[in-house]
Amino acid sequence: MAGSNSVVMAHELLHTLGATDKYSATERNQPRYPDGFAEPHLEPLYPQHSAELMAGRIPITPHEARTPEFLDEVIVGPRTAMEIGWAHR
Repeated sequence: MAGSNSVVMAHELLHTLGATDKYSATERNQPRYPDGFAEPHLEPLYPQHSAELMAGRIPITPHEARTPEFLDEVIVGPRTAMEIGWAHR
């Protein structure tokens, strides 16, 4: 899990640039749909293959998610990109 430290550090760094969390505080920190999903249009929706960085977890089922181990398992989604100035509306 040492690689997951880089995921946590990247997540926290993006907070300093204005990114907001994309997970639900009330549902065991499950990624929030659609902004917390790396592939919100995937059919079927589960399992996802990557995590949205500000959601911090890869949705496996509607009630289960796993922590990415490495940065190559995460993406910066469109909403996060707008929040940190990487994209415009």
